[in-house]
Amino acid sequence: MTPEQRTQLPQYAQRELARLKQNIAYLRRKLKEGEEMDTDTVAEITFSIDRGLPRGTTVTFGPADWPRYDRLRAYWDSEKEHLYIQGGDSLVIHPQASNVVRIKQERWQYE
Repeated sequence: MTPEQRTQLPQYAQRELARLKQNIAYLRRKLKEGEEMDTDTVAEITFSIDRGLPRGTTVTFGPADWPRYDRLRAYWDSEKEHLYIQGGDSLVIHPQASNVVRIKQERWQYE
């Protein structure tokens, strides 16, 4: 859309376009900050794109429709150099190799 075409839009549409442009600029700045911040947590979006997250960020895993307490949560303690993983249920850890584990959340069942 050309600037001339934008000026022909109703005022509410022009305001909305301006707001969206500001949002895009803000989000681009935040992404750039993530690349440069002092971080201990990185989101690997693809094999070639990493985004830093603030230190001490807790990463949550699980479908959005799961209750928050049922999701897996993980965070890195950079002082102790430990990865903490918490689940809503019992966690079952399956070693896969010397440097790989598979973690599954299971409901604890009374016998």
